[in-house]
Amino acid sequence: MSPNWETFLSSVNNRLIQQKSANQVPADLISEPTISALSFLTVLAVTGKDAAALLQGQITCDVLSLDQNTATFGSMCNPKGRALANFLLIPVAKSFLLVLPKELAPAIKKRLSMYVLRSDVTLADADCDYCLFG
Repeated sequence: MSPNWETFLSSVNNRLIQQKSANQVPADLISEPTISALSFLTVLAVTGKDAAALLQGQITCDVLSLDQNTATFGSMCNPKGRALANFLLIPVAKSFLLVLPKELAPAIKKRLSMYVLRSDVTLADADCDYCLFG
């Protein structure tokens, strides 16, 4: 997370809560409204003119039916149909953002990169470009 976001969140809360996982929720969050950085999540950007076609064939979402005002949950599965990762898919301009757990991002990026071949698709970590908080 960039220092600008840390400063903003600290000014709103007077404290910044860093969660290492979704299961680690501080007890005082229940009694007091707080903005918390979701540092256990990351953003993977899929860009390029063939990004929609690549994702359409590799994930469970109907990517081609999404418009710019719609986000959807989806998953990536192995050949046997078992889920490897769940994520939130957000269309942005002619690219897509996948919001997923930080520890799963390298494996998903590697798996998607196996199918890029000659397509006009770029996979990049966009964690520094976006701040996820709730």
